[in-house]
Amino acid sequence: MKDGKVSSEVNYLSAMEEQKHTVAQASAELTEDGSFFEDLVSARHDGDNLMAPRESITLMDVSPKQTWIAAACHDRQVTIYDGKTLKIAKVLTGFKQEVWQAAFSPDEKFLATASDGTEQGELTIWNTADWSINSRVALSTKLLAGLSYHPTLPWLAVSSFDGAVFVVNGETGQVIHQLVESQ
Repeated sequence: MKDGKVSSEVNYLSAMEEQKHTVAQASAELTEDGSFFEDLVSARHDGDNLMAPRESITLMDVSPKQTWIAAACHDRQVTIYDGKTLKIAKVLTGFKQEVWQAAFSPDEKFLATASDGTEQGELTIWNTADWSINSRVALSTKLLAGLSYHPTLPWLAVSSFDGAVFVVNGETGQVIHQLVESQ
């Protein structure tokens, strides 16, 4: 980050070093000049997930291999940026509602996106080889708030604003287990 804008500089930090920073998720929506679109940005600080004011962000995640950066968007699309040049590589469309989250699998073969719905939230699993949809699943909750892939298994944790937590196969979209019911 330089002057409130994402730069192409990459820093590798230990967990101890990182906890001193407020780190935006790689899926945070950016404007064309590289600044954050929203006033509040999904981030983590000192091990806690939070919505941080954009001016407090000091670092931004990139995908594990730094091949891609995905920015979820209120205009029903996800913009994929080249992780090295920060140029737009692809725009994913076809979402019925706003897209709240995006997360890459650790091997970067898949991208999960979460959008809200009037009755059910929609989880979409994309194949990054050709950006085709592997699966699209409606979950029994309206607003999907968080996505996180397991580091070694093809599992994806999906959380919602109403407290529901699902474990989903991060390649096929099949719901494996619902850990917490909606409140």
